[in-house]
Amino acid sequence: MVLSTKQKITRKEKRQSALSQNVKIMTKLKLKELRKTKNWTQADMAEEFNVNDKVYQRYETEITQMPYDILEAIAKKFDVTTDYILGMEHVHKVDGKKYISVENLNDSEILLIKQLIDAISKKR
Repeated sequence: MVLSTKQKITRKEKRQSALSQNVKIMTKLKLKELRKTKNWTQADMAEEFNVNDKVYQRYETEITQMPYDILEAIAKKFDVTTDYILGMEHVHKVDGKKYISVENLNDSEILLIKQLIDAISKKR
């Protein structure tokens, strides 16, 4: 099947839209995860990053896209990369220790990772 240029553009736009939606969802999840590592409320985050409470709530509910300077400030504060917050990277540090996010994995995949870590740890 040969696609017309218009059909190709439509498919590309759909893929980009799906990717954009995934980034929004991951960003929302990561913001909440990071906030909870410090036992902060959304109001605490808003105050820390000098934004209105309602504006910060919109960041966590995907209503408003976060400006890059806020994204960068949050990444610095929590010692993670902006890619981590956007869901493009799955490793982050807390108090100098590295953690791998497994929130998109099912139970059997998580079990496999645990077994691999155990096997590597036993070799050392």
